[in-house]
Parts: sequence; C-alpha cells; structure tokens
Amino acid sequence: AAAGGGGGGGGGAEEAAAARAAEEKELAKMMMSRKKRRLYDRMQHGIQKKAVAADALRAKRASLEAAAASAKPPSGKAKGGGKSARRKA
Repeated sequence: AAAGGGGGGGGGAEEAAAARAAEEKELAKMMMSRKKRRLYDRMQHGIQKKAVAADALRAKRASLEAAAASAKPPSGKAKGGGKSARRKA
C-alpha cells in the first residue's frame, strides 16, 4: 500500500496542478468555435515544429563545437597570426 502513493510528496501536488491546467485548457478549447479551434491547433503545431527545429539546431551546434574543440591543436594561435600578417602586407 505504501509503494502506491507515498513516494513523491511535492511532485504529486505539481502533477495535480499540471493536470488541472491541462483540463482547463481542454475545456476552453472545447468552448471555441470550430474555426477558432482549428486555427489554435495549427498555431500550436507551428510553435511545436519551430521548437523541434530549434532543438535540433542547438544539438547540431553543440556537437560541432565539441568536435572543433577536440580537433583544435593547443598551439593554434601561432598559425592564425601568420595568415593575417600575410593578408595585411
């Protein structure tokens, strides 16, 4: 009996609040006209799609930065100075 509900004291209240908020959102959505509900759904779809694309780009950037950091030689500053000196001259 104790394994069922006693484990996460603070988490249960947060879950209940999140469930209540989701239910209120769903009720408000039900009260919308069909046209407004469809527009709202499409807006949410676009927002979600943007978020997924942004997360993918962040992950790609992190992997590229990690690869660049591991491949960069410790004496990279000396090599870079020669090229810029040649360009200026």
